Amino acid sequence: MKRWLGVLAIALLLCGCSNAAPQSNEDSETLPLPQLPEFITPALYDPQNPIESLTEGAVKAYLPENGECTYIAPVGKNIALFAGDHITLLRGERLTEVATAQIPDLPEPDSGMLQIGEDGIAYYDAQGSRIIFLNQFFREVGTFSLPEEIAGSVYIAPDWKMLYYCSGAGVHALDLDTGVSRLLKAQDADWLGIRGGFLNGNVLRCAIAQDDGTESTILLSAETGTVLAEGDYLAGLRGNGDCFYLQVEDDHVFGVLDEQTRNLQPAGTGELYPLPDGRGAVQLTALEAGSRLDYYDMDTGSRTASQELPGITKLDDVFWANDMVWFTSGETLYRWETAMSPVEDARTYFVPHFHDADPDEDGMAAIGQQLEKLEERFGVEFLYWDEVAGIAPWDYSFTAECLTEPYAANLYQLERVMTKFPEGFFRKVAQRTNSGKLNIALVRGIYGGVETEKYTPAPGMQFFANGDAYIALTLGEDLEGWFYHELGHLIDNRVLSTVNAYSQWSRLNPWDFKYDNDYIKNQDRTNTKYLEGERRHFVDFYSMSFAVEDRSRIFEYACMPGNEEVFASKYMQKKLKTVCDGIRQAFDLKDDGYIWEQYLQ
Repeated sequence: MKRWLGVLAIALLLCGCSNAAPQSNEDSETLPLPQLPEFITPALYDPQNPIESLTEGAVKAYLPENGECTYIAPVGKNIALFAGDHITLLRGERLTEVATAQIPDLPEPDSGMLQIGEDGIAYYDAQGSRIIFLNQFFREVGTFSLPEEIAGSVYIAPDWKMLYYCSGAGVHALDLDTGVSRLLKAQDADWLGIRGGFLNGNVLRCAIAQDDGTESTILLSAETGTVLAEGDYLAGLRGNGDCFYLQVEDDHVFGVLDEQTRNLQPAGTGELYPLPDGRGAVQLTALEAGSRLDYYDMDTGSRTASQELPGITKLDDVFWANDMVWFTSGETLYRWETAMSPVEDARTYFVPHFHDADPDEDGMAAIGQQLEKLEERFGVEFLYWDEVAGIAPWDYSFTAECLTEPYAANLYQLERVMTKFPEGFFRKVAQRTNSGKLNIALVRGIYGGVETEKYTPAPGMQFFANGDAYIALTLGEDLEGWFYHELGHLIDNRVLSTVNAYSQWSRLNPWDFKYDNDYIKNQDRTNTKYLEGERRHFVDFYSMSFAVEDRSRIFEYACMPGNEEVFASKYMQKKLKTVCDGIRQAFDLKDDGYIWEQYLQ
């Protein structure tokens, strides 16, 4: 079992911050609580819905007014139901209405601009630039005017003691008891607003503007303003209280303050819905006449409850209140009392979660053993994981892949592709190098500096370093095509240096054509007359950048399936035959039907 997910590991240092009990705002007006009659309006309970009898009482159905229910949350022992700009307080098993309020422009409950507690609700009124406090019956009991212009969204701490916001100066922390505001982080970026908080308000999720107009997510310490992590994937981070949830590819990572990070891998392939409290999750699995809900306890990793739902095939939203699962499907709100649907399942569904700061060393060792077998078979040298550090040429950088899944997903494909080449072919590619072996680096990312006019990022590249030949490939679904392309460059190098098969290459192009001899200019080309029909001379615009890219693109497409149309014109046939003849001469190949010759007519 692995420790904290890397993005929140530093946040554990903040655990020493005290969480004192909430205090009333000094400017608040205390109003007497209303005397509640026995019943105000009819309950939402729908006794006519057959789901209750079909589930032996474990699931009950409710019909919110106008069929709306965007969020529910506990307020003490009662339930707050949100529907647009309305909040309704409901009590009892029948969900009888106790109080209701209409609040224009009410923030979403999970936005961080609204906090719900046993004492009521605090929310941000953007139009009035103030915080409004409601008691547990939704009556206004106080306001707090904010001192200056605010940029974007804000975050109210769960205990209502602090407010965090952005302005032109940077990120601010405002004490709601004293009214004192301090600059938490100076304006070193275009801060767009606070998108929420985690770990009881100790960690802030902020949005900053990117140069391309998109947003990037940053985690800040709410105490010091220190940047804890940055990345687009953090936009999916969710949390409540001392818990957080983050989906990382196929991993469902749950964390609890001061406890180990846990990765849930539920049974089956149904959709998983993490509950807002972070302590559980439900999975919906389709059945022939409905679906099944399974409840997973995040404290133990066990499946503790299971319930079939006849006639229900989808969930719109899932909530947790008063120790029960609530969900909406269509215009109906359902309550599932998991204690009435127990299941005996001794299996634990927790599996280790590995990340860059804590990789699966045993798994990576197994990947290394697979690569050794491929090295012996094909006469190449593979570089992976931490072996790729420092091998990139000066104008590029490589990001190492530290997770086993991308390797496992690509090695079979790579072996299949390399099997298509003649025996000893890869040794001939690197015959004149120091080691006599082709080096193949498998990486997560390849990045080049914009000032060098290289593509950023790149899916693959080839280069020579210290007298040896290298191919670098990003692990992904396009690996096969880029393997052919980068190998085509090394093949081209051997042909040019050993035979004169390409000496008349320029004559294969139209009389009015010139290569850009630049990797940027060809992106501005729009005339497709040499890319279509009988006049086709090139695979694509990229082929028009350099003659070497033209030939490598031809080799790439010639090796891939489904490209008959690309080589249908007489001009593309001449180019393909020239490439194929050059390879045969340079590599002394005598057999028939190599993979790159499949489209020769």
